[in-house]
Amino acid sequence: MAVKVAVIGAGISGISAGNVLQKTRGIELTIFEATDRIGGRIWTRYENKNNFTSKLELGANWVHGVKDNPIHTIAVRNNLYEKLNMKLENEKVHFPCRDTIALREDGGVIPKELYVFVKQNYASALQKANSVFHDNELRDQYEHTSVDDFIRCEMEPVIKASSSPKDAAHLLDSLLTMETSISGCDSMNQVSVSQFGSYKELAGRQPPIAKGFQQVALLLARDIPSEAIKLNTPVTKIITKDSTVTIETADGTQHDFNAIIVTSPLAFLKRNHIKMFHPPLPLWKHRSIGRLDMGTVDKIYLEFAHLDFIPKNVYNIFIAKQQLSHNWTDKIYSFGLSDEIFLVWVTGEAALEMERIPDEEEVIAGCMGVLRKALHNKDIPSPVSMVRTSWGSQRFFCGSYTFIPTGASVNDIESLAEPILGADTKPLLMFAGEATHPEFYSSVHGAFLTGQREAQRIINAHNLNEI
Repeated sequence: MAVKVAVIGAGISGISAGNVLQKTRGIELTIFEATDRIGGRIWTRYENKNNFTSKLELGANWVHGVKDNPIHTIAVRNNLYEKLNMKLENEKVHFPCRDTIALREDGGVIPKELYVFVKQNYASALQKANSVFHDNELRDQYEHTSVDDFIRCEMEPVIKASSSPKDAAHLLDSLLTMETSISGCDSMNQVSVSQFGSYKELAGRQPPIAKGFQQVALLLARDIPSEAIKLNTPVTKIITKDSTVTIETADGTQHDFNAIIVTSPLAFLKRNHIKMFHPPLPLWKHRSIGRLDMGTVDKIYLEFAHLDFIPKNVYNIFIAKQQLSHNWTDKIYSFGLSDEIFLVWVTGEAALEMERIPDEEEVIAGCMGVLRKALHNKDIPSPVSMVRTSWGSQRFFCGSYTFIPTGASVNDIESLAEPILGADTKPLLMFAGEATHPEFYSSVHGAFLTGQREAQRIINAHNLNEI
């Protein structure tokens, strides 16, 4: 008799689990996906203009390190990098003859020497923050300290010793704002410095996938029969009993399975797990879901007809924030350039405020107000088009990726990953997704590996073999 397995979610963790299970003899697989597409928080938008296809990454942007990264391996084997030179695993990304210019929010160039001085010392402070996790004594000492507090303490003498303490302080504010887009939070005051270094950085470059990140998910899904993937099919209830689990979908239909892998994002679980799971999840898992957190990181793409207003050879405009606007645009810390398109990152509560603005022209005006003021040029033309994301308000995602706040620990990630066993002691209810990887949370490769982990858990428990 076949082992009936359900996977909830067709993001990279769900698809990687399905890819493994589909190659296993004795598995009957169904993947339930609430949205109309495969990929989850990987979402590439392709646009055809003037016989040229361009792409916008609305979700995952880069491969985070290439050494020992399974996503990098998939990209190389399938030529997804196209013309990128990926020979040197430890090579840093370098843009020849292109540079970052640092500007004050109210206009004026910050000397490059000051920008480099602050950024280099900030990098050292960040490295110290990472090291806290790996020292038991320091980890206990800073148990209740945030990354923001730790970094500011480390940087205080640096700012005082700088050529312009006021500019240096504003640069630090913007660097910490940039860090929120990496950590996936509203403020680095939320992130625990004692757990900050639990995330493991993989060595090497962090390249984009030239053919689009979504191709990774689609390649993995290619081996799964299309009829096994149920798009537009939200799961509303998960009912466990003895050694079986019943799933109820939004249309009221129920389906029985021997095992289920839940890959729903952490923020979705935080909002919905009490009404979704019957009986309720064990208290230890409920508490871990409550302690962990997941913020919103949004992107705004601005396409211009020309970029004559940008200084030559500049690929990034970094803005030393002075909090002049008192609205969501105070979180704009840079305008990163690719071709004729600027990419703007907005995080946390500011991202949610931006998402709530119905008029796209208002969002454009907010971005352009910051750019024109910083460049001291009110004649900069408006963009010809804009695309923005809305991860926080998408009800099946509710945010972007996981971070460990003060009061939580990597043990909570491990608890979230722990399966719930049936009466026969076989894993009945399993959890995958980036929030369940203790070293690679918040990353695509972490999500991918957890899908494989849970698929293998089922295979081992039922003594199944590869086809």
